[in-house]
Formats: sequence, C-alpha cells, structure tokens
Amino acid sequence: MPKRHIREGEEETLAEVNIIPLADVCLTLVIIIMVISPMIMQSMLQVQPSQAVEAPSSVAKGEKPLFIDITRSGFKVNGQPLTTEYELFRLLQRNLSTMRERTVLISSAEDVVYQEVIRILDIAKQSGAQSLSLVPRRKEAAANG
Repeated sequence: MPKRHIREGEEETLAEVNIIPLADVCLTLVIIIMVISPMIMQSMLQVQPSQAVEAPSSVAKGEKPLFIDITRSGFKVNGQPLTTEYELFRLLQRNLSTMRERTVLISSAEDVVYQEVIRILDIAKQSGAQSLSLVPRRKEAAANG
C-alpha cells in the first residue's frame, strides 16, 4: 500500500467504522428490555383450560357459572344477548361481585376475529373475574348463530 504524503494542516480521513456507539445503543436496549419484561409478564392475562371436575353440591346448586358466547353480531351471557361492551362489563361486574368463585367461561364462533376474543377476555378480567377459561362452543349455540 503506497504511503500518502500529507501536507501541513490537512487531516487524514479514517476509513474505519467506529462501532462503539452502536455497541452502546445495543447494550442500552438490552438493559431496557430486561427491566420491562417482568412488568409485561405480570400484566398478561392468564387463561386456564377448562377441566371437568366434580363440583361440591353447595356450589353446584347455588351458583350458575357465567358463560359468554361471542358471535360476529355480538355476545350473550348465559343466553342473554347484550348489545354493547359496557353492558357486558356492568353485567359481569354485578354477577361476579356476588360469586365465591369468579370463573368465567368463554366460547366464540369460528368467524370471530382474534382481537374481539381478547377484548372480551380483558373486559371479563377488568370486571372482577379471577379465572378465565376458553371452552369449545356448544352445538346448540352454534346452530342458533
């Protein structure tokens, strides 16, 4: 490689790339992600699969479980149609406040978008549900629409 002669007062330009600022930015992002990830995990909804268990006789006779069926046209709580999400929230809040076990069962039609189901899960959690379960849709509900 031939040597370049530099005149007095001129500076030689460097052809190397300085990666120190890039490394600093990457390390800062890793630290931010490490700090934020536990907070994200705490705010996530926990959905439990439904299980067939024998219920105690006092709970089986006294409490009727809350069952939300989501369709493209709206949703029903224990067969009662509701038109707005606010009505759903208030009904769930009212019913869950009197229940010992605050479990909500949720099913949806096949043509319902994923975001709608997540929004209903979030509404149920905000209204006081302690346990959420996704269940297969009942055949009579699927036939009725």
